[in-house]
Amino acid sequence: MIVLIIGMAVVTYLPRALPLIMLSGRSLSRRWHLWLRFMPCAAMAALLSASLEAQAGSLSLLGFDVRSILASIPAAAVAVKYRSVAATVVAGIVGITVIRFVWA
Repeated sequence: MIVLIIGMAVVTYLPRALPLIMLSGRSLSRRWHLWLRFMPCAAMAALLSASLEAQAGSLSLLGFDVRSILASIPAAAVAVKYRSVAATVVAGIVGITVIRFVWA
């Protein structure tokens, strides 16, 4: 059991540590900096698109859950205005909580 836990820790740690070790002391080109700027947006879009997908039996619009779409509107507004991932996540959580409370 302990070998399994250690193995999972190593597999989790290596993808984070290797780029840090390999790139420390190096400067990245302008192209890399531009490309890496979009990584948080890409990760957020991937998570958002998966969570908007409608479940069986729910009200859907073009395959997306209507309640999730309504909750994503304030989150998108916060993302555009404040450009903060944390604030966007909080706005999305508050939005879906309100929608689920109102639309039971």
